[in-house]
Amino acid sequence: MNTAAKTVLIYDKKINKEPYDFFTYSNIRGRAGRLGQHHVGKVFVFNEAPEHEDMEVAPTLFADEELAPLDYVVQLDEEPSQKAADSRVASVRNALALDWAGLRLAASLGLDSAQRLKAHVESALDNRASLSWTGIPRYKDITAVVNVLCCERSPSEFGARTAKALTYFINGLRMAGSMKGFLNEYDAKYQGSAENYDSVFRFLRACEYGLPQWFSLVEAFVKSAGVVADYSLFVQKMSRWFLPEELKDLDEEGIPIQISERFYMGESKAALTDRLAALARFGSAELTQFERDWIISALELETTTS
Repeated sequence: MNTAAKTVLIYDKKINKEPYDFFTYSNIRGRAGRLGQHHVGKVFVFNEAPEHEDMEVAPTLFADEELAPLDYVVQLDEEPSQKAADSRVASVRNALALDWAGLRLAASLGLDSAQRLKAHVESALDNRASLSWTGIPRYKDITAVVNVLCCERSPSEFGARTAKALTYFINGLRMAGSMKGFLNEYDAKYQGSAENYDSVFRFLRACEYGLPQWFSLVEAFVKSAGVVADYSLFVQKMSRWFLPEELKDLDEEGIPIQISERFYMGESKAALTDRLAALARFGSAELTQFERDWIISALELETTTS
C-alpha cells in the first residue's frame, strides 16, 4: 500500500493469524516518511521484530518474453534475447524513432503515452513551436515544452490547474533563488480554493520526478525529428529545484532547505552539515528551538549543554 504516513505503528505481529516474515515487516516499516512531504519517518513496534534475513528482490519473471508486457521487456538490462520479443521491441522502436536509452525512458512513462506525445511534438514542430533550444531556456521555450506535454498529461498531475500555470510555476521556482522566496510568492499570489492550496507541494515533487522525465522525452522526440535540442542542463537543475546540489542532498537527508539555505555560503555539503550541527548542539540564537530540535533529530546528534 502506497502511503504518505509520517508515523507507522506496527501493533500486531500476525497477518491472517500467521506471523509475518522479515520481508513483510521491512515493507510495512518502509511506509513511514516520504521525501518532500515528511522529512523524517518514525516506526513504533509493539512486538519483537522478526529475525533479520538477507533478501534479494527480483522483478517478476516470464517464461517467455513474448508473453511479457512490452513496457517490461524494454526495461530489461539488455535488449531482448528471443526473436519474437525482439521483433515487438524493434517495431515500437522504429515507430518512436528512439535509441535504446530513449526507448527505455519512453517505456518508463508508458509506450502508448509516448506514441501520442511523439505526434504532439511533430505537430508542434510543424507549427514552429519553440522546442529547439539548448542550455537555459527562455520563458517561451518552457511554455512550448509544457504545452506539448500537457496535451498528453493533465497539468493537475504536476500540481497546476493549467499548462499556463505550470509554466509560471516552473519559471517562478527558477527565478526565486530560494525555496522561501518561491513559497512566499506562491502564498502572496494564490487565489484558488483552500482545498487546493497545498498543490504546490505536488508541483515540487513533480520537479523531482515526473517533469524531468517528460521534458527529456520531449527532447528525445525533437532530436529524432532532426532538430537541435539539449534540455539536460535545465532538467538537471529542475530536479533539484534550481538550488545548489548541497542543499537538495541535505533536504533528502532530513534537513529542510528552508533551514539550510539561510546558512549556505557555497561550501561543501559536509562543511555545511558540520556548521548546522554546531549551531543546533550549542543552542545558537540563529535557529529557533524547533529548528534546533529538528536538526538534532535529523542528524542524530548528541546534545551539548554549556
